Amino acid sequence: MPFKIVRTDITKLKCDAIVNSTNERLYPSGGMDEMIHKAAGEELLAMCQNMGGLNVGGAKITPAYNLRCKYVIHTVGPYWRGGNSAGDIYGFGYRRNAGIIGVGRIYIV
Repeated sequence: MPFKIVRTDITKLKCDAIVNSTNERLYPSGGMDEMIHKAAGEELLAMCQNMGGLNVGGAKITPAYNLRCKYVIHTVGPYWRGGNSAGDIYGFGYRRNAGIIGVGRIYIV
């Protein structure tokens, strides 16, 4: 499948899944995370509150509810504080997301 970059409002994309950068509590904390929750509706927040949180580098998938996409992949990015380990942490997050995408038969992200 060809790779394509699209610059648009992520909450209006009609695709298989969008990726939401969130915090460990999966609670909207501002920025794009908050906009995704607002557009998806209260059901997304309720689902996230019952998922038990998420570790840095991890990922979980939920239905998209009122969004045009099918799923939201929630992931917590690392807090890099210097040093040489940032690549390992970022790589783990990318591999985890790729695993979710492959299992869920998600083709357009």
